[in-house]
Amino acid sequence: SQKTKSQDVNLLENFNNYTNPDNYKAFRNKRLQNWSWEKAQDRVTIKTSEAPVLNPQREQAGWGIANVIAQRGIIKDRDLQQYLTNIALLIGENSHRFEAPVQVYILDTDTFTGYAAPNGAIFVSKAALQLIESEAEFAFFAAHELAHIVHNHGMKETERRKTKIRAEKRFQELNQELEQDDNKYEKVEQELNQLANQMYEYVVSDRLKQYEYSADYWAFAYMYRAGYDPEGGLNLLQRIYDKQGDFEQKIGKAVWKGSSLRKRIA
Repeated sequence: SQKTKSQDVNLLENFNNYTNPDNYKAFRNKRLQNWSWEKAQDRVTIKTSEAPVLNPQREQAGWGIANVIAQRGIIKDRDLQQYLTNIALLIGENSHRFEAPVQVYILDTDTFTGYAAPNGAIFVSKAALQLIESEAEFAFFAAHELAHIVHNHGMKETERRKTKIRAEKRFQELNQELEQDDNKYEKVEQELNQLANQMYEYVVSDRLKQYEYSADYWAFAYMYRAGYDPEGGLNLLQRIYDKQGDFEQKIGKAVWKGSSLRKRIA
C-alpha cells in the first residue's frame, strides 16, 4: 500500500479488477477437454519438494518489485489481460507450486522484454506480444517466467549477492562521511566502480546462465503437462533469434549479459 500511494500505477487495484475465477474455469475446461491430463502428468512427473514453498515475506517484497516495474506503463485491456492470465494460471496449476497467485500484466513498451516478480506477477511487453504467434508460444513465455518465480531464482541471487550489496553500502556511507568537495578523483572512481561491477557480473555469469537453462527446462515440462505443444517454445526462441540475433555477449571488455539464445535453442 505504501508503495502504490505515490506512484502512477496501482497494481492492487489492477489485480482485483482483472481476476475472474468463473472465466478461468470455463477457459480451463475448454482447453483440457481433448487432453489426457493424467497421462501427461504421468509422463512428465514433478515433485513439489524440488521447489521452495511460497514465502509470505517474499510475496510482500514481490509487490514492491512489481510496482517498480509497472511504472513503465501498463496497458489496461480487460479481455486480453484475463486471457493471458488464464493461460498463465493453467501453466501454474501444472507447475511445482499450483497455489502460486499468478497474474499477467502488459507493459506499454516497444522493447521485447518480460519480467517475473516473487509475488506471482508476470510482465510481458507489448512488443513481445506482437512477436508471439500462438497460444502455445505465450504459454512458454509465461512458463519460463513462472519457473523463475517457483524456483526462487531472483531471491537466491539476491542472497548470494549480499556481500557485494553490503560492501557498496559501506562505500556510500564512507563517501558521505568524508564530504569531499574535490571531485578530482570522481571520474576515476566511476571507472573503477564500473570495472569492478563488470568483473563481478563476469564471475557470476555461469550461475546466471543456469537460471535461464533451468527456467527453459521447467517451462517445457509445465506447458506439456498443461496440454501445450512444447515446440511452441522453441519456435518463439528461434523467431526472437532470427529477428534480433543473439544477446550481446560483452559490454565494454569484460561483461557477459544475458544467456546466449543460440545456446538455449541448441
